[in-house]
Amino acid sequence: MPTQTSNLKLKFTTADEIYHKNLAGLVMSPQQNVALEANGSYLLNVKLTKVFKYLFDDGTVDYLRNKGRVRLSLWLLARQIVRLLL
Repeated sequence: MPTQTSNLKLKFTTADEIYHKNLAGLVMSPQQNVALEANGSYLLNVKLTKVFKYLFDDGTVDYLRNKGRVRLSLWLLARQIVRLLL
């Protein structure tokens, strides 16, 4: 009886970090549901990327995907702490 990939979970431990962000407790599941056969060989690719925050012309800090059509991004924030720009 094949196992479905929807039953698989990848859980990060307490010591895992990427881009100085703690991944402790993060659980990921495959996006596609595929049947896995017993004694088969499979490769799981996991893509972890950094999502940056931006300072917008209206003074808000948000992700670029939430820009909308009205706001203009002014600055890429390298740190979570927002500093006063002169």
